[in-house]
Amino acid sequence: MSQPLLFCNIGWMREYQGQTNEDKIVGGGRYVKIQKRGEEVCNFVAFKGKSYGYVQPVGEQIKLEKIGASRDAEKLIGVDIVVTARAPGGGTVIVGWYKNATVYRFPQPIAVTNGLHKTNKVKFFRYEADASQIKLLPPDMRVFGIPRGKGGMGQSNVWYAEKVGQSWLDSVRAFIDSANIKRPMGRKRPPPDHFKNTQVEQAAMRHVWKYYANIGYRTWQSIRECRA
Repeated sequence: MSQPLLFCNIGWMREYQGQTNEDKIVGGGRYVKIQKRGEEVCNFVAFKGKSYGYVQPVGEQIKLEKIGASRDAEKLIGVDIVVTARAPGGGTVIVGWYKNATVYRFPQPIAVTNGLHKTNKVKFFRYEADASQIKLLPPDMRVFGIPRGKGGMGQSNVWYAEKVGQSWLDSVRAFIDSANIKRPMGRKRPPPDHFKNTQVEQAAMRHVWKYYANIGYRTWQSIRECRA
């Protein structure tokens, strides 16, 4: 049985290594607009083998029961978190992920912070994973679109994907698995298998197209216009 998926929408940045003059958070909701900062600005910082992610749901809690936990559970272990953001050019896309993460119902204080957390006033997190299990895509690889509106992600930054088709979820899993191949420790990196990588990416895109075609879209242009 595959691990539960949870989609977390945050503000847009290139690196998520704290704010700099060259990399400031864009979007992310009313709080970010007013404060010019957000707890997610260090979402892909690795510190002592761990990474801590933040997302702001509607209300104070992430409803863990929607992804398989009991109603009184305070945390759920073994969740694959798909991190999304609205791209500057329009449309919500996958920017990275945390695999095999632990998700908490309520925000947790970061017990030991590093300089980036302190400088950016990041004090809380919502999910955590081993740093080896996270992946941030460079901006030019953030092309996997997330459906918005009916059947897709709504206004909340936390999406449980209860009503989306299984074929589309399969395409998400294919995408995050194909882009998350890591070199085993102590072994020489093999040459990239471009043909195999292309096959996997094309299979994922076929899953994506099948999902959109099933809900009425006929061209990729119509999908891009809807996302924008």
